[in-house]
Amino acid sequence: MTKNLSNDEVLTLVKSGNHSGLIGLVEREELEFKKAPYRLEEDRQKNELAKGVTALANAAGGLILIGARTRKDPTHQGDEVIDACLHERALVDQRQYLDVLKSWVYPPLTEVTIDWYPGSTGGTLGVTVISVPAAADEKCPYLVTKLTDDDGKIKGILFGCFVRHRDGVDSLSVEELHTRIRDGLRFSEVSSMLGNLQETLGQLIARSNQSLSDQVISDKVQGERMMRAVIAAGLNAKPAYVLAVFPSEPCQIPSLFQSRHADVVRIMEDPPKLRPNGFNLDTGETSRIVSMDLRRTVSSEYKLLEIWRDGAIVFVARGDHDFLCHATKSEESSGWRINNLVLAESVFLFATFAVKVFDFASPKPQKFKFALWFRDMKLGEKTCVLNPNPLGSLKWDYHMEGRAAQAGDISVCVDSSPNDAPEKLAFDLLGEVYTSFGFEHDRVPYAELRGNGGVIKPELFIKTKG
Repeated sequence: MTKNLSNDEVLTLVKSGNHSGLIGLVEREELEFKKAPYRLEEDRQKNELAKGVTALANAAGGLILIGARTRKDPTHQGDEVIDACLHERALVDQRQYLDVLKSWVYPPLTEVTIDWYPGSTGGTLGVTVISVPAAADEKCPYLVTKLTDDDGKIKGILFGCFVRHRDGVDSLSVEELHTRIRDGLRFSEVSSMLGNLQETLGQLIARSNQSLSDQVISDKVQGERMMRAVIAAGLNAKPAYVLAVFPSEPCQIPSLFQSRHADVVRIMEDPPKLRPNGFNLDTGETSRIVSMDLRRTVSSEYKLLEIWRDGAIVFVARGDHDFLCHATKSEESSGWRINNLVLAESVFLFATFAVKVFDFASPKPQKFKFALWFRDMKLGEKTCVLNPNPLGSLKWDYHMEGRAAQAGDISVCVDSSPNDAPEKLAFDLLGEVYTSFGFEHDRVPYAELRGNGGVIKPELFIKTKG
């Protein structure tokens, strides 16, 4: 089973020498695992060290723990530790690590610490922990000053920044660029300014004419909005997975633009979750007002969640290994293999989210269209494959009973009601998905038939290892 420890708890664990206690931990934004020490005789490895440390520093800080082997698990997001890979202290020269950071990072990272911790028996093997503090506003962002190509050779420059000066073009050095960012675009000031602008814009929108259209959202507009969301997520050239709901009667979400602290906005930025490291709708980003009728939160080329003033809701995620086909053995000879746990959990959470959003609608619609779209789900010439057997079963592990889609694009929809339980809403949509692959509704995994219908059983997601 996976487990979740704070970084302080992880440090306490390794300081005690209980390295077997790392097994089951899962990588997250502030915790990264690495199997073996960096090979700092290679420029590519120096580059990796600099990128890893600055990425943490520019976020919220965190730990890089060297000495843990991980693997992807189909039941949850984040690589999971499956074994400790201890190394000798001599393989990590702390001074060499700090010297690399000093020469590859600007401005200097002065508070990074690198410590080696032996096993509980005091032997010659242990793990190394790189502790990275969060960047101070006056120093952020930290920049990597060199870049290696695919052959491991240092490129001439990591990035270029050019300025028109008199009748010529001058380039800025890393130091000059950083000074301009620091002095003219302080992160905290920009964040506060943007927040205030968003608040003001929201108030202006809330005071504007809020009259309802007497037209429902047409099928054409629905398709256009889903495609626009795919493009906004940066996934128009990649396999994409789209969920959407469209009210069948005119309505609006009046509090969507009133304040960044409105309940509907809070739910949007912290959508429902079932378990740590589960397959949820959270993009990890704050929301922004895109237009007078649209609010969106997006993590580029990964996930998008948006709510329209007229009650339309769209979620987009990657259709490949980074989400829908997470930790599956997908090859050009067989096509993308959909992770049916990801599918079931995300559909259930989207249904839960939609029901919560419609609590803020005026008037609350009595019906809506619940839609799913697999877009460009082809790997080579092969279409995607869906297996009705739960993860961990022999028929799943040995790819038995999986069926390929008839096309790279698949779309299904059902007429639903926000008065229905999310368990029923999710089952109704998933039933149509499985039917499109040639399966009866009683083959939908993580579900239970009831009368003429069925429900998704979210407790089965939690029991499935993750």
